[in-house]
Amino acid sequence: MCLSFALPNDQLNKFSSSDEDVFQLFKQWQIEHGREYGTTKEKEKRLEIFKSNLMYINEMNAKRKSPLQHRLSLNKFADMSPDEFSKTYLQEIEMQIPSKFHDQKHTDNDKDIENLPASVDWRKKGAVTDVVSIDNLYVLDGTEEAFVDRVSKQPVSVSLDGTGLQFYSGGVYGGEYCTKDSKTTNLVVLIVGYDSVDGEDYWIVKNSWGKDWGEKGYLYIKRNVIKEWPYGVCAIYFAGGYPIKTVSSSSI
Repeated sequence: MCLSFALPNDQLNKFSSSDEDVFQLFKQWQIEHGREYGTTKEKEKRLEIFKSNLMYINEMNAKRKSPLQHRLSLNKFADMSPDEFSKTYLQEIEMQIPSKFHDQKHTDNDKDIENLPASVDWRKKGAVTDVVSIDNLYVLDGTEEAFVDRVSKQPVSVSLDGTGLQFYSGGVYGGEYCTKDSKTTNLVVLIVGYDSVDGEDYWIVKNSWGKDWGEKGYLYIKRNVIKEWPYGVCAIYFAGGYPIKTVSSSSI
């Protein structure tokens, strides 16, 4: 059970009224995450970063327009500056598809978008954590329809711009920190399903920052926005692919 670090904005605000409140919260956070610092100077530096992050979280949460919109909370990254976080956990990705991979548009003979299920969650089917040998990779053509079709059949690997995800703790992320026509990606994730709630369509995305980040390690990101986002929210459609197994002649 996390202490106060998953509290919504209105409850976190009570800790930001004075330096003493922030210091007490920081000490609780240190205990929760087992964080110790070698020098007083380093601890003071981390406290200032923590305070700045707390103010940022409160400010961003105050701008939420609906309960479904993504929210931020203090987490294990709370003593890292945005620049430190970016250098540690994000790295700009250059798409270089090996020649043995099929760099072509995705096609399926049985493709029928109208008959796809309304929701899919491969976590419930035990198809998320297994590691398989990849013989070939089909690269999706970047259309929303191709992604929905393929995710209805299996999880899909994608890269996206994760710049604004340091303190994500739940809700549907609409790309508030991304540029709509950007192709920049810096985080590889796995789309494991899709669903809708109260008219809001979203992808279910597995990240690799641990279960103590986001919704137990998962991110919900808005979909059906191709008219506003040419490459999907935070360029999620720019580089997506899925592995396929081929049977060698020696095994027949």
